[in-house]
Amino acid sequence: MTDEVKECLKEWLENPAWAEYYNDAPTDLCKEFIALEFYYSDTEDEETLAEMEKLKEGFNVADYKHLYKYAGNGPEKGEYAQRIKELKG
Repeated sequence: MTDEVKECLKEWLENPAWAEYYNDAPTDLCKEFIALEFYYSDTEDEETLAEMEKLKEGFNVADYKHLYKYAGNGPEKGEYAQRIKELKG
């Protein structure tokens, strides 16, 4: 995690709701994804988005369930539901 991402994460974690989302993540990989998600939200950096997509390749069901729980009603919620279904077989 770059210093820029760490600094961004520190700021986001000042909000208790975002801190819960991050701290309750089931794996370090999921936490890394969430940190990048916060960073992307602030910067809209396309390289960060590509890195996030790559991280998802290593996710397990618990990671996707966590993201699903905190997803709003955006398109990612459907993506997470689909991946949970696929990974469960």
